[in-house]
Amino acid sequence: MPRSPRSRSSTGRRASRRTRPERAVQALTASNDTLTKAIEKWRIAGETSADAAAQEGFRPLVLAVPFGEQALNATRLESVGTLVAQFERAAISGTVRIENYAGSFCLESAGRDGYTLAPPASPAEQCEQIGNPFDDSQAGTARQPIAFANLASSVRRRTGGAIELELVAGSRDRLAVAYPPIEQATAGQWNAAAQANNRIEISIVER
Repeated sequence: MPRSPRSRSSTGRRASRRTRPERAVQALTASNDTLTKAIEKWRIAGETSADAAAQEGFRPLVLAVPFGEQALNATRLESVGTLVAQFERAAISGTVRIENYAGSFCLESAGRDGYTLAPPASPAEQCEQIGNPFDDSQAGTARQPIAFANLASSVRRRTGGAIELELVAGSRDRLAVAYPPIEQATAGQWNAAAQANNRIEISIVER
């Protein structure tokens, strides 16, 4: 089966220069403790000078999205809800921005079941397709799950518009980890990078 021309062309892309090295390789698993620390950092930074805040830098909360899962499944949507609730308690207002980034995986056909990850030891350049069959943002926009739309509507009403949720498709050029040269990599090495890039980033744009 021929490779997807669109997804294949992305193999030579480098990590975006805007991506901070300190956040490039770690995907955090959501927990109340993690979210609490993120809120506290934002709150403290907001109380400092603008220059100090700029030097510190606001790093978004990064949630890994395992291959085969929707970006905003029930678990990650619950994490968003927990984060919003903590914003409310901290009296923080603004737009909670959720950016969906899709990794480009080395795949092989699974027949009627679609595609699955290629065997780790196989050459990456022999992948039947490079892409992500679970990517909802291929058209350049992030499709809103009904559950997310309901949560956004509920938060808007509950806070009187003080907090709003925004779901956007992250740029494919903004990588957390650069892909290895395809002609030198195994499928396992390629998919390790793809998994690191398969994520959502949650940040707050304060008013």
